[in-house]
Amino acid sequence: MSYFEEYEAALEEAAARKSQLARRPPVVALALLMVVVIGIAGVFAVVGGRTAAASTVTVRVEDDRVIIRVVRPDADPRQIVEDLESAGLDARIVAAPTGPSRVGQLSSVAALGDGITSAGPLEIQAPAGWSGIIDVAEGTLAKPGEQYVAPTNAFSPGEPLGCLSEFDLSVAEVAFVARSNGLTVEWRSEEEDQVAGSPPSRSQVTGAIATSDSTVIARFDRNVAVGSVTDSTCG
Repeated sequence: MSYFEEYEAALEEAAARKSQLARRPPVVALALLMVVVIGIAGVFAVVGGRTAAASTVTVRVEDDRVIIRVVRPDADPRQIVEDLESAGLDARIVAAPTGPSRVGQLSSVAALGDGITSAGPLEIQAPAGWSGIIDVAEGTLAKPGEQYVAPTNAFSPGEPLGCLSEFDLSVAEVAFVARSNGLTVEWRSEEEDQVAGSPPSRSQVTGAIATSDSTVIARFDRNVAVGSVTDSTCG
């Protein structure tokens, strides 16, 4: 799973969790919100068992490891920093150049140090007693031609393919818009998961991420054919 796919999956998980919480009885929801994490002298003290949660993060102690995870990737990055600090951790905002659709959004969390490992862009595992700094990456608008640290959905408004609908597109349609707008597209086949130089023009485009304002990685399914009518008004 790519970085962008992991991030999108985490957003979907957060949305589902929010929906479930909204359906809970108010007393239960209140009880969930009252769980608190307290950090003492660089060692995590967990209230109410081995797991504790703030509004945007969870901190779980397992044996000699501390597992820190962002559970609301849709939250304001500054709120995430505040919640990490409330849990006894040092955290700071760092810039992550990205496209217009992800400015101000969380990109990832990361930390450096001996024994630090990561299970994706939203989770850190550290030795018990670790006292380093967590970097919370917030999307900032990239300069023209600058590579995105935080890739975007290329079909989102303001992104390189933002003038197209994301669904039922052919390779020919995306290629036409790319040529019209001076974009470079790297094609990847769903079947082989590898770079494909000249994909069939009628193959269905299954997704695309922007890695800068002029470069896109697009995936296609050669087993699904769609119409190849080009929309010149989008070019």
